[in-house]
Amino acid sequence: MSNSPETTTAPPRHPVIQLLTRMLEWLLIIAMGVLTVDVLWGVLSRMLASWGVLAAQSSWTEELARYLMIWVGLLGGSLAFQTRAHLGVDFLVGKFDPTGQKILKIGALLVVMLFAIGVLVIGGWELVSRTLTLKQNAPALGIPKGWVYLAVPISGVFVVIFTSGHIMDVLRGYDRSPLTHGSLD
Repeated sequence: MSNSPETTTAPPRHPVIQLLTRMLEWLLIIAMGVLTVDVLWGVLSRMLASWGVLAAQSSWTEELARYLMIWVGLLGGSLAFQTRAHLGVDFLVGKFDPTGQKILKIGALLVVMLFAIGVLVIGGWELVSRTLTLKQNAPALGIPKGWVYLAVPISGVFVVIFTSGHIMDVLRGYDRSPLTHGSLD
């Protein structure tokens, strides 16, 4: 593992960020497991209904799968951001000197943070609030749709926390981005 002259070996992540990352990983593992079982049961119940073994296929499986995909997609995106597994184009950043790279990285991270705060946290919370106020429920599951949409502000909070950690890494010279060949936890 080689590092650029501006970067040293990365210190371990802050314990709170490590705990949140592990918690998010386990939550996603469980959600994917439930999603897999749900989809398998949906297919199996459809087959059994067509053979006359069941009166009808399970009506709730498709809706649950859709809602779990929302949660997995949003929380998975937050985890991908934390572990730097998301797609990034850093060709232009690589053309700058180390100081310019640091400025561009912090600027990009601040844009991500502003988006997460404005759109995901504030906008997502407004979506959840309105949906709960209007008492909209999922037709098959009967749960409030606000619970489904709660994935938006929760993923936004994760992105804000993880972005703060990335900014601190860049400021301290422990940049973990692929551009500088930093290590990932």
